Amino acid sequence: MPFFTEIDSRAAIKGSRDPLGYQPVWAAFGRQVVGNLTTVTTSVRNFTTLMLGLYFADRAIAAGKCSEADRVNAFLKFEQLAAYSRHAYSGADQTSERPRGSQRVQYNLAEGDGTVRISAKQEHQILSSQKTYGLWGLFMVASRQSGLVEQGENRLTNLAKEFIEENYLPRLEFEGNRNGSQIIRYLERYLEFTPKGKQQALGRKLSEVLHGTFTEQERKFYNQALVYGQAPECDHTDGRQERLWQTIVRVNNDKRAGWTQPFGYGELITVRDDAEARGDQSLANALDSISIVEPVLASSAMLFSFLLLHDNADIDMVVSDVRKQWGRAGLRHLQADKLAALQITAVSKINQLTQQLHAGDYAGAIHTLLALNAEVMKSRGGAPWVTMNKGRLKVQLREESGWLPERADLPGLWQNTYFINSLKWVGKTLNCP
Repeated sequence: MPFFTEIDSRAAIKGSRDPLGYQPVWAAFGRQVVGNLTTVTTSVRNFTTLMLGLYFADRAIAAGKCSEADRVNAFLKFEQLAAYSRHAYSGADQTSERPRGSQRVQYNLAEGDGTVRISAKQEHQILSSQKTYGLWGLFMVASRQSGLVEQGENRLTNLAKEFIEENYLPRLEFEGNRNGSQIIRYLERYLEFTPKGKQQALGRKLSEVLHGTFTEQERKFYNQALVYGQAPECDHTDGRQERLWQTIVRVNNDKRAGWTQPFGYGELITVRDDAEARGDQSLANALDSISIVEPVLASSAMLFSFLLLHDNADIDMVVSDVRKQWGRAGLRHLQADKLAALQITAVSKINQLTQQLHAGDYAGAIHTLLALNAEVMKSRGGAPWVTMNKGRLKVQLREESGWLPERADLPGLWQNTYFINSLKWVGKTLNCP
């Protein structure tokens, strides 16, 4: 099983720092079971919004209403139309299905007495950088991997385009918006929008499409593309993703796990054991690898965060504090031999770190973490977050939190979701109303 040092763009979160270089490790394991989703793509309706925005941007360009160079701006305008419409008729939804930028949307609607400006100008965007932190930046790659957007392009696949024209265009029809003409006008020029006033017909229609219950056709389409990861030529896991979802359904429905709880380490073990009991060795092996590597990544990352709270602290005192919390015997739940067999190459020091933590050599583990952080930051052209000078820690980038978990809690740590949390949430949204 190969692992690469390049960060998976589907795993990278805008603004994330990853001081130990763990992201390519857990992402590689996660991609064995979830091939399309990312840690942030938990909203099905945001995928719907992305598809509609790309569809109408393409229509506006084809009609000569805006240029190819304005594709992104046209999309951002549709994203604003969608977000304001959803909020106007659905309120401040607090689930993962709420639109990006909902706080600014709520403020702008209240400040403008229900009227807002639809524009790609910075002062009218619904996020500090709508292109980066909105759907274009966070949902585009996952949409490509799900067969909704062409690879290497910012255009819909024929599959997605046909789905929109069959399922959404008829639902957006009203007098003055035949074939989406009113929407295209907003993408073409700077206009004001009053979703519960003069433009309430458009606002209501967009809200109904983007916030209503899923139709049977939608469930079938999104299950195939997002949950199973099996749109044409998009099965990146050889069917393991669909079987993983089916196993998650089974263990949650029979109460071995809970639909109201996010996916965690305990559920991982339950799902792995169920897959193995049913003879699905390919899925079981992939999940078992995650069960081996996650305790190492999670515990060592928390130890590193703990170090960032101890500027100018004597290293012996820090080691003593760790030993009191985690015990002299070491972290025996870490499976050093099995981890070595996984042949992780992205971070060469992981095996050494695992052996040190397993043996209770916390001083050695701290030295390894400092060396690992220095190595990772050097590769990025930056400075280490923490160093050691004459037996004392020198913290360059402080953290406000970095508590050490209780020893009893260590075996169940689940910090890196391996994209399975997103799969469970998306699947639950579609199939468990």
